[in-house]
Amino acid sequence: DPSTTQLVSISLCAFNVEGLRQKLEDQEFISFLVSFDIVCLTETFIDYALESLLFKDYSVYTAKARKLMPHANRPSGGVIMLVKNIYSEFVCNVDVLFDNMIVLEADERLFGHGKKTYLIGVYIPPCESRSYDVTENGYGMEPLEQCILDLHERCSDFNMIMMGDFNGRTGCQNGLVNFNADDNDADNADDCYERKSKDSVVNTFGQQLLE
Repeated sequence: DPSTTQLVSISLCAFNVEGLRQKLEDQEFISFLVSFDIVCLTETFIDYALESLLFKDYSVYTAKARKLMPHANRPSGGVIMLVKNIYSEFVCNVDVLFDNMIVLEADERLFGHGKKTYLIGVYIPPCESRSYDVTENGYGMEPLEQCILDLHERCSDFNMIMMGDFNGRTGCQNGLVNFNADDNDADNADDCYERKSKDSVVNTFGQQLLE
């Protein structure tokens, strides 16, 4: 019972599905998703509020996809977050003005950290995407940065979990963001944690994400 007991663990999954509608017919795919407590799906191409009996045990939150051109074959982007019903009473939706982004506020009981946790589900379109021609949200990580600033206006002290597809390639560079600044080794954080990746490229959005 999460209302009385500190939870040992909550499982989370982030998945770029590149179109959700047809995958809803794949039972293996659905079985995989429902094995997690909280799920973030990006590039859903879903431009309506999803209501599916397949996720009857979840609260469903939708950031609708949108058509970038009037005669486009399908919408682009889109984010859906699923929260298992047994935890949904501890989670509320936070209104945001940015496309392809969902923010959920979880009270301190859910993760047992003694403070609120904001779950941010986000899809950042690639550098060359036409979405930047039709949106006023900003480029790359700018909407995400502004969202975090807005959350600091809402609450001065909180934890944060970011999930989704950032289209940011970070190569083998470290992106340590939860290092204890009081630790004597804080200046040597890059030496303490070595990141290994087969992808050695760092692109523009990857660098923004690291910064």
